[in-house]
Amino acid sequence: MDADRFAPADAIDPDYGQKLREAAARGVEVVVYDVRIDKNRIRLNRPIPYDLNFFAS
Repeated sequence: MDADRFAPADAIDPDYGQKLREAAARGVEVVVYDVRIDKNRIRLNRPIPYDLNFFAS
């Protein structure tokens, strides 16, 4: 497990953060999972909390 929560990285891709927030405001369900990665696969690990306003300007 690497992540304990998710927030869009607005400094890297502000359009993505804006569109994600717009979608969530319109009722799109946001689902965020931590993943386990090895050389053969990527597996969902566990759901983690998110904060769509953490990096928002």
